[in-house]
Amino acid sequence: MKRTLSLALALVLAATALAGCSFPALPRLNTAPSPTPSPELAKGIEAIKTVGDTLALDSPEYQSAAYENAFVCVFLLDGVYYRAVAPLSAETAAEIWALDYDESYDARRRELVSPLQIERVENLSNLIPTQAELDELVGRTGAELLDEGWQSYGYKLDTMEFYLTKGPFKYTVVFDGEPEPGEDFDAYETLGPLTVSSVTFSGLGDAATLD
Repeated sequence: MKRTLSLALALVLAATALAGCSFPALPRLNTAPSPTPSPELAKGIEAIKTVGDTLALDSPEYQSAAYENAFVCVFLLDGVYYRAVAPLSAETAAEIWALDYDESYDARRRELVSPLQIERVENLSNLIPTQAELDELVGRTGAELLDEGWQSYGYKLDTMEFYLTKGPFKYTVVFDGEPEPGEDFDAYETLGPLTVSSVTFSGLGDAATLD
C-alpha cells in the first residue's frame, strides 16, 4: 500500500480542522510528569494563563488547532517546547468553524481564541531523544523506521538526506545506499532497503498538536 508523505497528511489535517464538516476529536496527549523547571523557567511558564498569552510570545515555532472540545497550541519558550490545552465550548467551536477563510481570518480567529483559559501545559521537550539515543538508529533500515512510526515528508537525493517525523518532532536522516529510480516517491519502496547513516533532531514537526 502506498504511504503518503507526512507533509501532505499535515496539510489535510489542517484543512479538516479549518474547513470540514466537523471538528476532529481531541487527540491523546502526553501526560507524563515533567521535571521541575528552574525558577526562571517556572516563572515564564506560570505566566501563560490564556491562549492569548501563548500568541503574545511570538514564538518562532508555533502551531495551533481547534478540536471538538479543546484548543491546542504548541510553542517554544526559553528553549523548551510546550503543548497547552484550553477547553473549547461548542459555541466557540462553531464560531471558529463559521469564519470565512479570507484576509481577516487570522485576526478574527485570534480574537475568538485569545480569551480561552489554559487548562494544562505539557513539556514536549521530554520526548526529544538524546543524540546518543538517535545514534542507536545507525545501521537500521528505512523499513524498520517506517514500521516504528517514522514518516517521510521530503528528501534531498544529492546528499541522501531524508526528512522524517516521529511524534511531535522532525529529524534529518542520512541513509546509505541508492534509492530505486521512479517518478513517484513511495516511502517504503525508496527508504525500505536503505541503511541509516546518521540522525539529527531538526525541530517541531508539522502536526505537533496531534500527538
